[in-house]
Amino acid sequence: MLTISDYPLEPHYPETEDGYILTLYRLNINPPISTSGENNEDEVSELKTSDRPPVLLVHGMMCAGTEWLCNSPEKVLPYMLYEQGYDCWIGCLRGTRLTGAKPHVKYTMKQKKYWDFSVDEFGYYDVPAMIDYILEVTHHENLFYVGHSLGATSVIITLSSRPEYNDKIRACAAMTPAIYGEHCRNFFLTKLSAPLYAVFAKSRFFYRRGVCQSSLVELVKKYWPCMPRKDKICSKLFRFYTQSILKIIYKKQLEKERLPQLVEILPGQSSMKMVCQVMQCLFYKKAQAYDYGRNGNMKKYGQSTPPRYNLENVTAPMALYSSDHDYLVGHEDVLRLSNELKNVIKYKKIVGKFYHTDFMIGSDAHKLLYPDVIQVFDKFKLADSAGNNISTKL
Repeated sequence: MLTISDYPLEPHYPETEDGYILTLYRLNINPPISTSGENNEDEVSELKTSDRPPVLLVHGMMCAGTEWLCNSPEKVLPYMLYEQGYDCWIGCLRGTRLTGAKPHVKYTMKQKKYWDFSVDEFGYYDVPAMIDYILEVTHHENLFYVGHSLGATSVIITLSSRPEYNDKIRACAAMTPAIYGEHCRNFFLTKLSAPLYAVFAKSRFFYRRGVCQSSLVELVKKYWPCMPRKDKICSKLFRFYTQSILKIIYKKQLEKERLPQLVEILPGQSSMKMVCQVMQCLFYKKAQAYDYGRNGNMKKYGQSTPPRYNLENVTAPMALYSSDHDYLVGHEDVLRLSNELKNVIKYKKIVGKFYHTDFMIGSDAHKLLYPDVIQVFDKFKLADSAGNNISTKL
């Protein structure tokens, strides 16, 4: 049993069809953790685990999964879901620092072949492996899904490329899904996307490598070992990078006491190829697979251009969430996606200073966002217990 931020987490290790060994954490609270800081068995419903419908939560770009828990118990979505009678699983996509000791059946993280993956592999291999593993362990026929940013993108790729998984998702909460990048307002990324795409995206020499393989704390300890007050320096660097450069966290949404925890895990590691595909999203403004260049596309796809994601195949109930102050994924792009998907049961735009990463770690997310997600899931859970079907917008 692993404990992160006072949350007992039970590790599991599903294997993907292409040999990657992922990490899943199951929230295992027994006895329940009270939001008041005391154990109180009456505060949380004493449901058997088998009676709890499973929920899979998947993180976004350059995260590892445990960011879902970077707040006090009454403010984190996994625990709020647990209180409402759900069986919570936190998924870690391939390449994160929370990957187990054996990350692949053949390769290690020191080999370039390990890092030869993009967002497409998240969707085609990782999400299906997690879903199948959870359903096998819990003996349920379907589950609820929560995805933030690329975690939401990944499940949309899953449902478009492997439509049989639509029946395995009871309902999905897609928080600021990064499918289209036309309205990205992040100056740093929009100006970087074109040159990065041109230099790295089509060269196996460049894209088959890991990025951000050290956290901020590890970098400071490595390059400035004699620096005093490393924790204070890391906190200042973290705030400058996330709030001023990338604009992904609004300063009033970040609790200061959580900074030491965040600088230990962020930025999360992944592959350069994944980063390149995000840049392609901003560059092309299309919902499509990885672009290897004309020759590479012919070899990979049998055509000169990368195929578009077939959004017509996405039939699972989808609730989409955006923010008018998200500088990475514009609310206009999320609205466009909601108009193109077949079964959108809800679209909600959060108004006010609520940035991209605030969906996961914002101090007000438990008031502005999470109750709505739980309400959507509860309606499906109640409908299932009553033998009814929900097919209209909520």
